[in-house]
Amino acid sequence: MTTRKWCVIPMAFTVNFDRDGQMSQAISSNDLHTVQQLISSGMSVNSVVHNPDKQENTTILAGACYAGNLDIVDYLLKAGAYINHKDPCYGRTPLHWACIGRQENVTLYLIKNKADVNCVDRDNVTPIITASMVGCQNIITSLLNNGANPCAVDRLRASAIHYATFYGHSEVISTLIKSGCNSNNHVIFGQGTPLANLVHIKDQENCKLLLESGYNLDNEEWLSDFQRHQSMSNSIGSNSTIKTILTWLQTPRSLESYCRIVIRKCMQGVYLQNRVSNLPVPLTIKNYLLFL
Repeated sequence: MTTRKWCVIPMAFTVNFDRDGQMSQAISSNDLHTVQQLISSGMSVNSVVHNPDKQENTTILAGACYAGNLDIVDYLLKAGAYINHKDPCYGRTPLHWACIGRQENVTLYLIKNKADVNCVDRDNVTPIITASMVGCQNIITSLLNNGANPCAVDRLRASAIHYATFYGHSEVISTLIKSGCNSNNHVIFGQGTPLANLVHIKDQENCKLLLESGYNLDNEEWLSDFQRHQSMSNSIGSNSTIKTILTWLQTPRSLESYCRIVIRKCMQGVYLQNRVSNLPVPLTIKNYLLFL
C-alpha cells in the first residue's frame, strides 16, 4: 500500500499570495487600516502592485497619490516609501500620478516633502507637462512656485504649452505664457505649434498674450499665406484670431514692449515670476513685466 504524503501550505503563504490584490483594493477604497495591516505583515512599502483604476502596475504610493488618498500617502511616506520612486512601466513617480489624477492636496503634500518637481518619466514627461495635459491650473501654479521648469520638453520635443493649447485649457495656457513658456517648435500632434493651436481653437486673448511675450513666428509658415492675401476676406474667413494676429503684426511695437520681451527672455527658466518680483523697480513696472 502506497503511503500518500500531504503538503501543508502555511496560512501566511496563502495570505501573501493575494496581498497585491488586497493592497490594490485597499487603496481604491481608501482603507488605511488594511494598508497598515499589509505593511505590518511584511509587505514592502515600495512594492509594485496592479492599479485597477489605471490598469497599470504602479508603486503603492503612486496608486494612493492617483486616488487622492492623503492619509495613506502620509502613512506610506512616514513608513519609508521612496517619494521619487519610479514605476516599472512608464517610469512615472508618485508626483506624476498625483498630477494625472488631478489631486491638488496630494500634489502639495508631495512637493512639501521634497518630491522632485522636474522628474521625468520614460518619455521625458515632467509633472508640469502632465498637469498641462489634464488642465489642472492649481497644480501647475504649485509646481511653478516650487521650481518646475515650464519650458521642459518631452521625447516629442513638446512643452507644456504645446499640450495646453492642444487640449484648449485656456487658464493654463495663460499661466504658462506668463511663466515664460512660449516654445514655437513644430510637434507631430495638433496643428503643430502653440500659436497654430490657439488659432484653431479661436483663443484670441491667449493668442495676443503669446505674441506679446516675444513668441517667435519663424515656424508659422501658414501665417505667410494670410499675410500675402490679407486683403482677400475669403482667405481669412470669420476667424477673428487670425485677424488679431495680422493686426498685431501691422502695429508698431513700443519701446516698453521690446524691453519687456528682452527682460523676460533674460530671466527665462524657473522662478521667472519670483525673480521679476524681486527686481529693484517700481511695482507698476513689475506688473507690466508679469502681464498683470
